Amino acid sequence: MLGNHGFDNTLRSMQPVFVARGPAFRQNYIKTSMRSVDLYPLMCHILSTPPLPNNGSLLNVQDLLYPEPTAATPSPSPRVHEHSYAPVVGSFLGVAMVLGFLFFYIRQVTIKQLPSLKHRSREMSQPLLQEDLHL
Repeated sequence: MLGNHGFDNTLRSMQPVFVARGPAFRQNYIKTSMRSVDLYPLMCHILSTPPLPNNGSLLNVQDLLYPEPTAATPSPSPRVHEHSYAPVVGSFLGVAMVLGFLFFYIRQVTIKQLPSLKHRSREMSQPLLQEDLHL
């Protein structure tokens, strides 16, 4: 059984971890501590959304972000986006999968609806003639 002292040590060892990656965040940067209430203004800043009144401050976590370019700092050249065939290939694969599913589904339904001829013998499928009856 843990006493109060052991329980307190367990709570102290449980620390939250914040990991961020993206164009707004500095790379390979480690911050030893921060308050969780400062995450809200940080996320609002990244999303360009005005924060509602809160207890956090962007100033406490400003060091996590890349410095914003000033008028004296030249902005990086715009990236040239190459044309991607991914949407076309994805659409083609999606249509092919749907058509394939419909083909096999309709085929299975049609096969189950046809009367089965496997159990009929060849004689039963031949028409009966009066001469064969031997009355």
